[in-house]
Amino acid sequence: MKILNLEKLFFSIFLLLSFYSNATAQEFYIENWKFRLKDATGNILITAKYDTMEFIDNDLIVVSINEKLGLLTQNGKEIVTPKYDDISDFKEGFAFVKQNRKIGFINTSGQEITPIKYNTVVNEFHNGFAVMRINGKCTLIDSTGIEIISMKYESIGKFEEGYAQVFSNNKFGFINSSGIEITTQKYDDVNDFKNGNAIVKINSKLGLINQYGKEITPLRYDHIDPIDDLYIVSIDSKKGLIDKTGTEITVLKYDMVYPAETTNERKIIQVKIDNKTGLLDEKGAEITPVKYDKIGYFGDYTTVIINNKYGFIDGQGKEIVTPKYNYIAPFNGEKTEAILNEKKFYINTKGEQTPKN
Repeated sequence: MKILNLEKLFFSIFLLLSFYSNATAQEFYIENWKFRLKDATGNILITAKYDTMEFIDNDLIVVSINEKLGLLTQNGKEIVTPKYDDISDFKEGFAFVKQNRKIGFINTSGQEITPIKYNTVVNEFHNGFAVMRINGKCTLIDSTGIEIISMKYESIGKFEEGYAQVFSNNKFGFINSSGIEITTQKYDDVNDFKNGNAIVKINSKLGLINQYGKEITPLRYDHIDPIDDLYIVSIDSKKGLIDKTGTEITVLKYDMVYPAETTNERKIIQVKIDNKTGLLDEKGAEITPVKYDKIGYFGDYTTVIINNKYGFIDGQGKEIVTPKYNYIAPFNGEKTEAILNEKKFYINTKGEQTPKN
């Protein structure tokens, strides 16, 4: 943690007479090169005794005496006597502290929730857990300071959706928030859980596991990329889609699969085969054939292009106007401007022409 250093304050003293917390209006002053604390009415809360002071989050103040750090409340109550070599920022209500080259955690009341015994911090508190390392092995700590797992794995990741990666002997697995393994450590690589599943790899092939550690797809894909509630998968450069259960909802036949640009909240997917493009719905069904050169922003009415000729489709993918126009502007209401053979007119959402006055 960065604290105010007295040597660095020499120039600032000529510019500032006090430092203050906007949130509580407390102010600390320098008197005989020591810091003291006053409230908004000028009442002295702490006499001049500290070498440095710094307001931090959680309505606390970091103070130091003889290069040892402690904590005060905003009311000036000393909840940690200056004794630590370092105090980190608070994460989820906890900060790690260093003392004699060892590390532990304190809460916002200044209480040590763990012994000061660990060598390094692997992960600060995240979703209720922290990971520490001692003698080359990781220990998982909950928000009460209890060691859920002690010195078992070489590495433990952050918990996401209630599960964390673990690593030993060059293999990955997963544990739940009780420290129980939901998979053996057999994977060459893994991703964190997202939407109830995790991507895993063995011998350069990928698959999915669910929250019970069950492989819901065979490990046979070259790539897996999440897309909303679906996954884009590929084998030998051909792409398709699988759903959250691991079921293939399209044949792996597309050259490209990606989210379509839309003007509404629908989750539409755009695909390409041999430089032709089409659209799929959120269940993987084709709502247009893969025949267009270009498709505009998908909405209630969307322009489509073949051989530089414009037409448009409706929100179900039905072709209302076959591409034949030199230009069709995006729809903004019930009609839009169109050009055919250098003549300008309007067409409505049924494809009917009306003169442009």
